Amino acid sequence: MRSLLRLKPYLIKHKRLLLWGLLTVVMSNLFTVVQPRLVGAAVDKLKIGLETHQIDMSGLLTLAALVVSFSLIAGFFTFLTRQTIIVASRHIEFDLRNDFLSHIQKLSLSYFQNTPTGDLMAHATNDIGAVRNAVGPGIMYPSDTIMTFTMTLAIMLWTNWQLTLL
Repeated sequence: MRSLLRLKPYLIKHKRLLLWGLLTVVMSNLFTVVQPRLVGAAVDKLKIGLETHQIDMSGLLTLAALVVSFSLIAGFFTFLTRQTIIVASRHIEFDLRNDFLSHIQKLSLSYFQNTPTGDLMAHATNDIGAVRNAVGPGIMYPSDTIMTFTMTLAIMLWTNWQLTLL
């Protein structure tokens, strides 16, 4: 875990882009967690309509349009989330590659005589690429999961806190 602290300067350098990505995570989840409430309202409206033999088609169509609209908006924010956070991880990869190159250029000739070329190539290609693959999804997926859990729990508590606690 301590080795991940070495990425802190790179994360700080790109914090604006990462914060935009986290904001899009919040917005995506906001439009996602409201949809079950809309579907529930539609089911209640349909149940009342069937019981009274007067189905409110305009109300049902409005709720259906809201569900579709919210799904599209949530999908758009999910797209933005991936674009911002993955782009930030690519910027971090670029900075890591540049720092690696400038560090390698400062090493003595004896270092290159004692270190296999394959090790250097692996560090320059695979290892830095693996860091990028860990940083982007490593920020995006946990933040999305935590945000979904928090918002869903809040809505559940607001709807019926006794049932939620059970």
